Amino acid sequence: MPKKIIRNLQIGVMLSLILLIAGSIASYVSIHNQMESRKSLLKTKESISLIKDILNTLLNAETGNRGYQLTGRENFLEPFNKSRNEYPLHIPGMLTPFRRC
Repeated sequence: MPKKIIRNLQIGVMLSLILLIAGSIASYVSIHNQMESRKSLLKTKESISLIKDILNTLLNAETGNRGYQLTGRENFLEPFNKSRNEYPLHIPGMLTPFRRC
């Protein structure tokens, strides 16, 4: 075979190899970024879930307290007392902010 054909084949193979390596590096970077984004998304979902739980707990406490204030009946304090016990579980290390009016 003539040297020119061999030289062109070598250049073609090297160019293909360089493109393959560049594509592999781009894929690796893309997958790594996707994994980081997924971790961030999971953290955000956990935060949203915790905030919803806290909001429901506070809403139950407010409803129970309001029911007790309007009627004066002790059985309306059940949601309030339940929320008093649940709130510290959602936010560890904090004192309970609930007090009966």
